[in-house]
Amino acid sequence: MHSETSTTDPTTRDTTARDTTTPGGVTPTGSSVATAARPVTLPEVRPASRLKQALSLAGAEWRLLRRNKVALMNTLLMPALIVVFFSAMPMGNDLGFGRLAPILILGTALIFVVYYTLVTALVARREAYVLQRLRTGEASDAVILTGLSLPFALITILQTVLCVLGAALLLGVGMPPNVLLIGVAMALGTIVWSLLGIASTGFTRSVEHAQITTLPLIFVPLLLSGISFPLTMLPDWAQRIAAWTPLNPVVELMRLGMAGVDADGTALTFAETFTAAGMPVLVLVVWTVLAAWLVRRYLKWEPRR
Repeated sequence: MHSETSTTDPTTRDTTARDTTTPGGVTPTGSSVATAARPVTLPEVRPASRLKQALSLAGAEWRLLRRNKVALMNTLLMPALIVVFFSAMPMGNDLGFGRLAPILILGTALIFVVYYTLVTALVARREAYVLQRLRTGEASDAVILTGLSLPFALITILQTVLCVLGAALLLGVGMPPNVLLIGVAMALGTIVWSLLGIASTGFTRSVEHAQITTLPLIFVPLLLSGISFPLTMLPDWAQRIAAWTPLNPVVELMRLGMAGVDADGTALTFAETFTAAGMPVLVLVVWTVLAAWLVRRYLKWEPRR
């Protein structure tokens, strides 16, 4: 018995394979035969602006602050409680509670909201490797620190503004003699104390350790600010030293802006308040430069184990 086997000529197979495509390389179904990889142009992705980066970090920090009920209550209520405490203490002249309250609000908020709360927040982020991870992104070091500090600075400024408006509308104080100096005090004060808070994290190993490392910059400036007791009770050399502490010039600018009087209680004209503000502004500028140098010198981004 003979079996028939069908064979196909190799040339026939090649011809058949070639006939399935057109000379243009297109199959009858319209698909393309890729002979070479074509470059793909991706759309250009631009990083967010520095302002958006800072606001995004500030929003994240605010959400974390809201979840920490103890820190939130301290941030919002501590300045008001301290105002009640210090309002009964003399300041060397009769400002009245309406003019005194905004001075106390800003002074105490800079210490306990901007400074102390910022120290504990940054130390907690550092020990959780958050600061280290943030540096791997697009944001610069300055943007990171600005974004994390922004919620505490804005809370302080908002509390001061509300207190000034409340004093003017509800306590019969009227508009302050020099609103510009109040704005200067808020702006320079928040910058100086934010930088001091950032620098203090370099000396703070943990959140619990912050209760010790922050004591010098809380009690000494508060004691020599003119809030705790009249500085006229001190000798001249001590008053000159007190004038160079980081909280005293903020209090002096607020006094000039809210009451239009100097540290001795002498009433000043609108133009004279600007002249008297020269020295406090200079002191705050010096503290800004010094605090910025301390940040560059001592700030740690990695956990301190």
